[in-house]
Amino acid sequence: MSLLRKLGAYILFTKPVVTASVYYTWLIVYLVSLRGAPDPLKLLLESLVVILGISLGNALNNYIDRDIDSIMRRTRTRRPLARGDLTLSEARRLCVALGIISGITTLIESLIFRDPVTPVLYGVALLTYVYLYTALMKRRTWTSILVAAIAYLCVLLHAWWCGSGVIDLPGIVISLVGYSWVLLHLWTIALHWAEDYALADVPTISVRYWRKPAVPAIALMLAATMTCILAVLPPFFGVVSRYYIYAALMVLISEVLLVARILRIDWRTNKKITYICYKLTYPTLALLVTVLLIFKIV
Repeated sequence: MSLLRKLGAYILFTKPVVTASVYYTWLIVYLVSLRGAPDPLKLLLESLVVILGISLGNALNNYIDRDIDSIMRRTRTRRPLARGDLTLSEARRLCVALGIISGITTLIESLIFRDPVTPVLYGVALLTYVYLYTALMKRRTWTSILVAAIAYLCVLLHAWWCGSGVIDLPGIVISLVGYSWVLLHLWTIALHWAEDYALADVPTISVRYWRKPAVPAIALMLAATMTCILAVLPPFFGVVSRYYIYAALMVLISEVLLVARILRIDWRTNKKITYICYKLTYPTLALLVTVLLIFKIV
């Protein structure tokens, strides 16, 4: 394998699209929470902490899930370990290297800015996503994503902390938007790829309740509704102007109405609608946080 292709495999192993998407929302929430001008050094170090931490979590997730990835159609031709672009030893070395660099970066940030919160949130995010979700719960229970979503909540709470210096109610509410969005995102994936998860013996909600299809559909609708409700609260805390509500609803209502269609059909045989829902979750979140920044009260 050429050096360039090997480098690409290493990068792909960290799920760069996921990393970029999460960092984008982190940066937007950071800018929304800012009180005054940003500190360039702090922003740089915090960004490195976030990017390296997400990359480490993704790499460990890929390493632990390599057997599942080699079975599922969604991943077996896309993940470097599953398709043989990386060996186990190469993957382990990358995880160790990322862990060391990420840990040192977090330590430097916490010492320079006397910041005890960032290492705690960083640790909780890795613990919930890598150990509790990926290693311990994912293969045992469909409720595992309730734990997985805590990691993203920590990322957004960290962004709010970095910008404002406090963890208050507005920051918690915005972080809960992220938490409920993860449920929406992962449950749409579970519905669309239910057969693959069943083949890999992963008990997602769609596998666990395959014979009762209304159960996962209702769960998905509740996640979408909760995301919508939480997302329109920031104006009431003085985070953004009231015009944000109208713009946010335009983004969210289309997603909620699309999800509502799943309640009226048998999603087990109608994969087109589940695929559309799955694909729209990322742009929905990106548009929502972008609108949040546009209507920020300065």
